[in-house]
Amino acid sequence: LWDGTTVRIYQDLTVQLAKRRTAFGRVKATLYKKGVRFGMVYPARLRVTYNGKDFYFETAEAAEAFARAEGTASDAHIPGTMLALPATPTSRETIFLKETLL
Repeated sequence: LWDGTTVRIYQDLTVQLAKRRTAFGRVKATLYKKGVRFGMVYPARLRVTYNGKDFYFETAEAAEAFARAEGTASDAHIPGTMLALPATPTSRETIFLKETLL
């Protein structure tokens, strides 16, 4: 509150960025129904926490492939996923697995 008035602060996103974030809507609903933890990372990446690991997706299509394959033998073979390295005090880097490398 400021001077008796509620103050709200919103992100000022470009139209293109807002569309990229909105594209994840369907897969976020699917993950929610499955009870999988997820969140958006600025500017437009979806972070999914599954089996104690964080996965990052640049596109809704890659995230949807993950959601369809959740619970299969190996999440590492899903094109377009990012696997988080173990968090250490000095490093929170991620590795992007490109379809061409799989």
